[in-house]
Amino acid sequence: SGFPTTKGAVHNCTGARTGDICIVEAEAGYDAVPSRSILECLPDGTISGTEPVISPALCGTPSFPTGVGSTCENKVVGAECWAYCERNYLGDARRNFCQVGT
Repeated sequence: SGFPTTKGAVHNCTGARTGDICIVEAEAGYDAVPSRSILECLPDGTISGTEPVISPALCGTPSFPTGVGSTCENKVVGAECWAYCERNYLGDARRNFCQVGT
């Protein structure tokens, strides 16, 4: 018992036996601080150690051509944002989604 259950965390603790260690880190689209944690399986069946703090990853600031503004800065993976034409430029607003690696 005591396996990490935090959303966005991945681990190799399943099947761990007394004295085994396992690693917890963030899955794609999430960040972990520290980037990975080492946990140990204790004789009483619990897991010892401190899990990393997991949070949704931020996307980088996108690059748009001249005349295009956006609401896409500092968005977390999966968040919706919009690109739109700035004043004196023509075109329709376009919906975007922050994706891993963007």
